[in-house]
Amino acid sequence: MRRRRWLDCLFVAVGLSSAALLMPGCKSERGRIQDAYEATSTGGRVGAADRLRRDWALGRITFREAVNLAHAKLESGDPLAVAFAGGVLDALLILEPSLRDPDMPQDAGRDEVLDWPVVGALAGKAGAIAAARDDFVLAESVVLGGTTRWQTEEYWADNDAHDALASTVLHKRGRSQEAIDRLRARERLGEQSQQALDTIEREWRRARGG
Repeated sequence: MRRRRWLDCLFVAVGLSSAALLMPGCKSERGRIQDAYEATSTGGRVGAADRLRRDWALGRITFREAVNLAHAKLESGDPLAVAFAGGVLDALLILEPSLRDPDMPQDAGRDEVLDWPVVGALAGKAGAIAAARDDFVLAESVVLGGTTRWQTEEYWADNDAHDALASTVLHKRGRSQEAIDRLRARERLGEQSQQALDTIEREWRRARGG
């Protein structure tokens, strides 16, 4: 009888432990971000952004890991990857006022140190994939997405292809003047961005009868 009681207690304990592992509050950060990725299949990038925003606000995830997963999905060629990257960038933009950089006042927001050039690379990579599919509406929404914190002269100097792509996408979407102005504002253009500027100016003049 004692042996049976002991086994019963053991089964109860094991059952409680298993149930605890299945409880939503016990899910790992990676698991929660993966859930946001899977939400893209039904809710699109809006669904992904909303889930990321809520989990970040509750301290359950970091954007650093969300950005890393988005990069991995893009590199693997996953069909939902661009939409998920857009969701990550959208969530970052929504929560930007709450993100505190190390040099900001202590009470200015939540401290999460992000590698902003990696965020910029995510926007560039997603934009390039969308543009390669001739989906310039999607490309326009991600190529400069997330936040302007990564859009520095230093970033553009180090990422000439992204700079050229961003203006090319704007031009394709009828924003030619903006595409030209942002490149003309550079202290120095790389080879690809200079070629993009020359092409956009030539095509724009032709379209206007010049």
